[in-house]
Amino acid sequence: MKLHVDFLKEHLGKLKRHDKGHVNELLPFISTKDIKLESFSNSIIGSFTRHTSGFSELKLKKNDDLFQEDIILNKLLSVIDHEEDTTIALKDFLSNFLYNQEKQIKVFHPFIFNLLSLNESEYNKKLAIFFSHVLVSNNDDVKRLFLDKTTDDLLSKLIINNIELKPTNYLTTDNNKYENILPVLSNLYQEDLLFISQHTDFFIKHFSQLTHYESIKYYV
Repeated sequence: MKLHVDFLKEHLGKLKRHDKGHVNELLPFISTKDIKLESFSNSIIGSFTRHTSGFSELKLKKNDDLFQEDIILNKLLSVIDHEEDTTIALKDFLSNFLYNQEKQIKVFHPFIFNLLSLNESEYNKKLAIFFSHVLVSNNDDVKRLFLDKTTDDLLSKLIINNIELKPTNYLTTDNNKYENILPVLSNLYQEDLLFISQHTDFFIKHFSQLTHYESIKYYV
């Protein structure tokens, strides 16, 4: 594992603001004063996961929101065999399973991280892309964590198997402009992530925290 000290000194050491030379290939922010990342909460983790998985930023023409409550619930109701007079009760049941009191989708499976925060700001999206590049580095094992739809729970399986996301070759676009110059950090992150993924409930609970913790190391 090699830390590119000379490269860092050349491009970061003499600059007061990160807006010259090749620094924009290393960092998505102009200076440390511009960093607003307080936590890797839903505001960033959804975009981070989608770019890690290889999915495009997901949008619908209407309100730019793919998974409005009625859209996903109506899709499920259309594939579940039920009597018409049970529609309201079934919809309420599915809604309680899928959404919390703030109408945010609950993460009950690693794949669901792909659905979080579809309307995050451009700033948060830029940070998510940056950290996806430098922490995951297109690791196929990590990518599979968020593509695998395997589950023994029948209701979870029904929901996940009826969600279709559009893949993208974002790694070949201009978005892939950040160079990982701290591979020792990304390697540790990937190892930790794969380790905790062996315990699904623990992974779901701590994935965001682990990602936030490792991301902090890039700008402290």
